Amino acid sequence: MNLVARYVLRETFGAWLVVTLVLFVILMTNQFAEILDDAAADQLPRDAVFGVLGLTSLRYITMLTPIGLFLGIMLALARLNRDSEMAALAACGIG
Repeated sequence: MNLVARYVLRETFGAWLVVTLVLFVILMTNQFAEILDDAAADQLPRDAVFGVLGLTSLRYITMLTPIGLFLGIMLALARLNRDSEMAALAACGIG
C-alpha cells in the first residue's frame, strides 16, 4: 500500500469511527430510555437491563457499520476536496 492510499485510508477511518460512534451513542441513549421504561413498568426484571442493552447494542452496531462507513467516506472525500488535496493528487497523476 503506497503513501497516498494510507493517507486516504487514515482520513476515511477517522471519519468512519467518529460518525459510527456518534450515531451509536444516540441510538443507545434512546434504547436505554426505552429499556428503563420497561423496567419501571415491571415488564422487564431490573437485573436484566444491562444484558438487554448489551444485546441490543450488537444489533445496532451491525446496522450502523455500513451507514457510518458510507458517511465516513463522504466526509473524508469532501474534506480532501475542500482542502484542494484532490486537485493536488490529480495534478500528480493519482486518481
